[in-house]
Amino acid sequence: MNSNHIGFGSVEGTIGGPNIRSVMIEQNRVLLYGPEDEDEEYWILPGGGPLFDETTEDAIRRHIREKGGFEIEVQRLLWIMELFFIMKGKGASSDGVKIHGIGFYYLVSPKTSKGIWQKEEFRGPDPKNRFFKWFKLDEIDDINLYPVCLKQLLNQIPSSPKHVVCRQNH
Repeated sequence: MNSNHIGFGSVEGTIGGPNIRSVMIEQNRVLLYGPEDEDEEYWILPGGGPLFDETTEDAIRRHIREKGGFEIEVQRLLWIMELFFIMKGKGASSDGVKIHGIGFYYLVSPKTSKGIWQKEEFRGPDPKNRFFKWFKLDEIDDINLYPVCLKQLLNQIPSSPKHVVCRQNH
């Protein structure tokens, strides 16, 4: 974890700093962030963590600009999510690392009617970043989407912010 990000470790696991994610839905499709390498096969909503003294809305704008190469408008907060899961893979023991995190999920839209975000699949300015891809909402049950509770939530966008607890064994 970079020193300018918020979070800390404990004897039980890692308590992550705020996790900010964007929910961009266009033409009954959602924009997801792809695996970092070919050995991983899971998808997440684009976003990341805030820097120290950065609001969650400013953080999501920055992440999409830096990683996706386009500007967004933040429409509204959808969910505040408590996340409990076990992370396996890079740097984790064979049993994995317990993670307890808090997520802020924002409904966003692109600032312009044309841009890189319109492509079915694309990478942002840094080729080392994950790639972006559009998925039809009725097809997300067939992909490895994390956290898993998003499969249901993305098909039920709330009219006001909701508190969600998401526990998974991944």
